[in-house]
Amino acid sequence: MKPISLKEIATLGTAKQHFCDCYLVSTISALSQSKKGTRILQNNILRDADNFKINFKNINGNSEDYFVSQKEMDNLILVDQFVNPIKIEVPHNPLIKAIEVAMNKMIKRHPLKKSFFNRLVRCDESFEYNRPSRFLEMFTGIKPIAINESGIRMTLKKKKSEVLEILTKIARDKDSAFIFGTGARSIGKLNSWHCYTINDVGPAKKIITVYDHRKTSEMQLSFEDAINKFKFITGYFGENFK
Repeated sequence: MKPISLKEIATLGTAKQHFCDCYLVSTISALSQSKKGTRILQNNILRDADNFKINFKNINGNSEDYFVSQKEMDNLILVDQFVNPIKIEVPHNPLIKAIEVAMNKMIKRHPLKKSFFNRLVRCDESFEYNRPSRFLEMFTGIKPIAINESGIRMTLKKKKSEVLEILTKIARDKDSAFIFGTGARSIGKLNSWHCYTINDVGPAKKIITVYDHRKTSEMQLSFEDAINKFKFITGYFGENFK
């Protein structure tokens, strides 16, 4: 098997989210925008024609490989509440789908890698719903920075100084890979309990550009709006990658 190509990795930036796994699609997208993150993706995702090997660097301290066949990917189908297949207009990104199948296998082997809170939510596939920082650490083997992800507050107001420092540093660090996440409330165009990839930070005008993989669209927010509307931020600076 060979590492996935840079051309394939480039498709992750706008990959469509089909299942309830914004944590997975957004964080993989964030890694794809970093040169060091791209290196991790090429190390962790190997391909032979339509078959994949997905490597998780830290599953209870061990590295584990999961092999994914084309047949298994074909069997991963989006369905409605009556278990009828849903016709999708945007093709499912094969790299995302391979990771989703691998996550299903991993969680079957290690059920506690999906938190009790996430297991309470009804879903069709085991990989749906999980904590972004947990997924990142399992996939990369590196513990990410996480501000207020597990806290009870639904905004970042109490962490304003820390978040401003992170945003300022992201603007200077082209190897950073971060996402924002919302809490229990929908605000304007931001959905509740949803993750957004940080695509760009403009320090001069203090504007952040985030990408919504469910809607496959970008939106811009001021630093102040981001702090008031997002619940958490998690990810890496270039210096955090080994």
